[in-house]
Order: sequence, then C-alpha cells, then structure tokens
Amino acid sequence: MVENESYKSTALSLLTRYLKFQHWTSSVRFHVPNFNFVAPGDEIPKWYNHQSLGSLITIELHPGWFTNKWMGFTFCVVFRLLNPLPPLFQWSIKCSLKSNGKVYGRCGTSFGRQWGQPVLDHIWFFCGHRDYFIHRLEWQDIYQHLEFSFKFNPGECQQVKKCGVRMIYEEDVEELWHVEGKST
Repeated sequence: MVENESYKSTALSLLTRYLKFQHWTSSVRFHVPNFNFVAPGDEIPKWYNHQSLGSLITIELHPGWFTNKWMGFTFCVVFRLLNPLPPLFQWSIKCSLKSNGKVYGRCGTSFGRQWGQPVLDHIWFFCGHRDYFIHRLEWQDIYQHLEFSFKFNPGECQQVKKCGVRMIYEEDVEELWHVEGKST
C-alpha cells in the first residue's frame, strides 16, 4: 500500500510540475508539447476522473468544453508483460485519439533493451499540451466524445489492464498543486 501511494504521489508531483511549467511558459510562447514516463504500479490515481478497464476509454464532452482555459489532456495506462521478452527486443505502446469514427492523432513511447524484464505491472503516464496535435486537429470541431484506445506493437507479449483520462483546464493545475502539497 505504501509503495502504491508513493508512485501515485510521485506521478502527480511530476505531472504538476510539468503543468505549472506549461502554464508559466504560455506567456513566452515556449511549450514542451508532451511529457511522459513509465513507473511501476497497478492503480490509476483518483485524480484521473475518467477510468475504464481494458484498452479503450470514451469520454463525453460537455457543451463548451473547448475554451481558452483548456490546456490539454493527460492519460495513464496500467499494463503488464505476459511473457518474458527476448534480448534486444523493441516494443511500443501507442494511443489513438478518435472522435466520430475519425482518427485525429496518435502518440506513443517505445522501449528497447534497456527496459529489462519488468515482472510487475507498470503505468505509462502521458500529458499532451493542447497544441500537441494542432497540425492534425482542429479541437473546436470536436464535439460529443473523444475515444482513447491503447495498443502494443507487437501485441502478443503485453496486456493493457486499465486506463484513465482527464481533460486539463487551468484550474486543474491549482487543484493538483493543492493535492500534491497535502501528500508531501
């Protein structure tokens, strides 16, 4: 239990610092378009307000969701390796972002031989700035829902157990900062 709380606290702390940096640098037009990392763990922090078992999650968008206070989105994926990996094996996990049946963007991370042989569940945390897909997507044209799906390549050695998503608004940064302050 202590280990679970430790990685969740660390994950939220890293995410908070990234978002604060993004908020601070928005006035100087300097953006790091995304931030991601992998950590051992098997629970999605409660802060992710949309959660689902498996590799697919759909979030319903409320009218007026797209505002100038919307910073982007963050997701996390709990996964496990099903079989030992051969030496020098390269694999990746990808996210596809869809709305109304149309794929608007993809993002992902790759793992090589330095990854080793994890024996526990792990979580991939990703945070994408609203401009991350801007050349492929006009956010204001998206309505009703967003679908996030996660897939491994190759897929026979890994399994997505659950996933979580949160749309991030400026006020969420303050909430995260407050949550982080209570946990330290």
